[in-house]
Amino acid sequence: NQTACNSYTWIDGITYASSNNTSTHTLTNTAGCDSIITLNLTINHSTTGADTQTACNNFTWIDGITYTSTNSTATHALINSAGCDSIITLNLTINSIDTSVIVNTHTISANQSGATYQWLDCSSGFSIIANETNFSYTATISGSYAVKITINGCTDTSSCITLTDVGITEPNFGSDFKIYPNPTQGKISISLGNSYQNITVHVFNSVGQIIDIPIKNESTDYIEFEITGERGVYFIQIQTEQESGLWKVVKD
Repeated sequence: NQTACNSYTWIDGITYASSNNTSTHTLTNTAGCDSIITLNLTINHSTTGADTQTACNNFTWIDGITYTSTNSTATHALINSAGCDSIITLNLTINSIDTSVIVNTHTISANQSGATYQWLDCSSGFSIIANETNFSYTATISGSYAVKITINGCTDTSSCITLTDVGITEPNFGSDFKIYPNPTQGKISISLGNSYQNITVHVFNSVGQIIDIPIKNESTDYIEFEITGERGVYFIQIQTEQESGLWKVVKD
């Protein structure tokens, strides 16, 4: 009688991969006669399986290792009910959030796109700033601000950014600078007030995704383009060699 996992090599030199109760082998007993041995073999099998997990930022698995990135190759051996190996493969998805931000004068913009946002006042115990749920926040007073970002079931908060002299220093695009009409039905006209070199314009939607770059590396004092998206809030970023700014417009 024998029990083994996956395979068993018997006294006849044969390796059996399945249960067997018919094989025989002849030895010689103490009386010098044949001793016929019948094999009664039970083969149990190892098993495999996958452990599918989704986590935010990191995950500690049954092997004791903390994983910080998506992984589909790690394995760990357990013992199944038959006493054989049970090989588990990790199928892990790590959802990470980019909590970095860009500061442009008195405007803070989240780098993580496609998320939901809530801007916070760090100076008031991370209190919620009412109605500030776009990817970008323009401060109206000096202070310290952060953004809480939620995406793919995960939530994380950026570092606090301190802004000073709010309301004193603004991008100097000239006294005649104007974006109009705002609200708009789609067409946007921008009078820069002065002629600038290497002008680039980015158009963002309300969740921080770039939807258009209508102007790139041009030299002009006047810009005109169409916002082709649905109704809603958009952000127009204007960059030149000398100045940079971000403005909110509404398409109705």
